[in-house]
Amino acid sequence: MNSKPIHKILTVPLLLAFGLSAQAQLLNETFDNSSGFTITDGSGSSDFFSDGYNDYFGIYDGDEDGGADFGTSTDNPTGLPIYSSTSDNYIVGEDMNGEGNSLPFTITWNSISLNGETNLEISADFASTRIDSNDSIVLSYKVDSGSWVDILGIAGASGSYNSTPYAITNF
Repeated sequence: MNSKPIHKILTVPLLLAFGLSAQAQLLNETFDNSSGFTITDGSGSSDFFSDGYNDYFGIYDGDEDGGADFGTSTDNPTGLPIYSSTSDNYIVGEDMNGEGNSLPFTITWNSISLNGETNLEISADFASTRIDSNDSIVLSYKVDSGSWVDILGIAGASGSYNSTPYAITNF
C-alpha cells in the first residue's frame, strides 16, 4: 500500500461527512441518526456500540444536544479529547474490534439514484488523531451490480500503534 503522511492538524477522530455533488446534491449525510444506512462488520449485520470509554463505534454528538448513537447508549464515550468540527454529528471509532466485533466495519448507503446524472463528485472528510497499523477508513462506490471501486482513505503505518494517519494513494 503506497501512502503519504497527512500534514494537516486533524482535530476529530474518524470524522466522515459524506456527500455526492453534481448539479444537485444527491446525498449529504449529517449523521443525525443511522436510519439512512446499514452497518455490517466482518461477521454480518452489526450496530454501533460503546463500552463507555476505549472501545466504541458510533455517532458522536458534537454539540451534545442529544444526537449521540452508540447502540444501547445515547451518550458520547468518556475520556475523549474535546474536538471541534464543522458539523454537529460525526462517526467516531476506537478499538472497534475490542467488544467482540469482527473487522472490517462497513457503512452502506443504498438506493442513491444516479439516473440522468453526469460529472459526479464524491467527497468525504476524514480525520484521526491516532491510528493503528491494522486500522483504515476506505471510501468505495459501486454502480448497480458492478464491482466496488476504492477511491480514497486513510490508514496507519505498517507495524505502528497510535501513529500518524496516512492518506492511501494507490487505488
